[in-house]
Amino acid sequence: MQSNLLVNRFFELMAKPQTDVLAGAARNFVIYSGPENIQCLERHEFLNMVLQMRTALQKLGLKKADALLLATPSSLPLLAVIIAAWAEGASICIVPHQYDAKKTDSQNPFEHALQVVKPKFAIVDDSLKTWPSICHDERFISMNDLMKIWADCSPSDSIVTTENNDIAILQFTSGSTGLPKAAVITQSMLSANCDAIAKRIELNTNDCMVSWLPMYHDMGLSAVTLALWGGIDLVLLPTQVYARQPLSWLDAITTFKGTLSPAPASAYALLPRFASLMPRRNLNLSTWRYAWAGAEPVFDVHLKAFEMALSSYGLKANVVQPAYGMAETVVATTLNAPGKPCLRINQEAHAMHGAETIHICSNENDEKPISNDQHQITLVSNGTPILGLECAIFNDDLHALSEGTIGVVHVRGSSVLQHYLTEHGPIAACNSEGWYGTGDEGFMRRGEVFITGRAKDLITRGGQNISPHPIELEIESFLGLRPASVAVIAMLDLQHATERIVAVIAHKTPNEAELFKQIARHIASTMGLQIDELALLHNMPMPKTTSGKIQRNALRQWLSMRQCNNACTTA
Repeated sequence: MQSNLLVNRFFELMAKPQTDVLAGAARNFVIYSGPENIQCLERHEFLNMVLQMRTALQKLGLKKADALLLATPSSLPLLAVIIAAWAEGASICIVPHQYDAKKTDSQNPFEHALQVVKPKFAIVDDSLKTWPSICHDERFISMNDLMKIWADCSPSDSIVTTENNDIAILQFTSGSTGLPKAAVITQSMLSANCDAIAKRIELNTNDCMVSWLPMYHDMGLSAVTLALWGGIDLVLLPTQVYARQPLSWLDAITTFKGTLSPAPASAYALLPRFASLMPRRNLNLSTWRYAWAGAEPVFDVHLKAFEMALSSYGLKANVVQPAYGMAETVVATTLNAPGKPCLRINQEAHAMHGAETIHICSNENDEKPISNDQHQITLVSNGTPILGLECAIFNDDLHALSEGTIGVVHVRGSSVLQHYLTEHGPIAACNSEGWYGTGDEGFMRRGEVFITGRAKDLITRGGQNISPHPIELEIESFLGLRPASVAVIAMLDLQHATERIVAVIAHKTPNEAELFKQIARHIASTMGLQIDELALLHNMPMPKTTSGKIQRNALRQWLSMRQCNNACTTA
């Protein structure tokens, strides 16, 4: 066995006596849907589930190099399917299971995934099995039907023959700026990323992973694979449980003494809003030692608010750590060490517009208070590259930039993908020197990576490049809105041959004109930017990717249609 590969490590760890890994532990794999609904499997029970699942997949004809599409909610059987497929040398692709069957193929991510992945077969949620387009297709099997096959199977005794270059995951990118494509992740890339994360966060056998993220989310799948890599306890909350009751996340950490838990940055921004409900729960977060905050821009104000709201329940300082990652590096790219205060830099908001070099305007020592001046923004470091990866900042001509100079973040190393898979076949992802251009704007200081914006999202005004994220945060704070309720984007106004900056807000008000005046005045005075137009989403949610990022292209299409309709109305 190649013990350096995740799937082999899993079988080796599961075969060890319980006392060798976690002395006295009564459970290892848990689905937590609330205090009255807990499903637990001890390690030997889960191992047996996986071995039976291998037999079930073999009966269905799964072979080495086949692809398996998964569209079903997070569950222990789903996890068993993933490990069993890897043991057969097959790859997996997990996609959301809730789709609108009325959408056309080009609009439907599930149909798009079928065209790209071309799976041997697909295990789907019962709701998808009723679609007219797939209900008579023998490739599609409901999870319930699979479990009936599984129940009649004996554990497989087949040898695991997984190899380094076998494809492990076809991970769809977020699609925040275009049609999603699949990042091709090999077993060696997956294992290298798990090993590097484990070393950076000092993973140990006493850890317990708690996650509510869906497994089709790269961070959600990474939480699971890291737990498998370390042979630690794993507690999964169904995502819909968290969506209905966000505090169930904290309940699970309390109940199972969770030590590790990741989430998008927006989740840390959301939880303080429920502070008034927390005293009713018997929360104890003193065991929580490391929390990832990533998947979208991380703002210092949200980290501070989360830490302040939960400190009285035992949450220690610097548990929440900004992270930078992407499907193209499996997930993790940069991380801080546990308990390390993240590097913070105060910057004048006006000076950020069109800035090429960051000029420090305040002390970086985290022990000294950060200014609350509304004309300043605080940039938060995402840590240093993990083992096996290196980051560099390049300009448009691919020349390396010095420390503190803003450019495009590039990354290369052991877990960086080499190509994507599209419906037309593979396409290269890296240049000849192995560098992958992330499309994210940022700079480096003291070896740490700071993200200032996404290149495709940048707004150009008066020859200056402006990141929309600090502006969106300012508007959300000004109006007291939830995170990711505001998108600031540039729109071409062909009629007047100009580009307009539009603030799109998920908000209702009886006086839209007055709200626009207030926002425009506030942003002009605090951020030095003119907002040209306000668009309110009255009857539709803010369009977002599966990882919570705003889909700006979808908003531009909506605004274009809105402009056309207005033009037709006034014509």
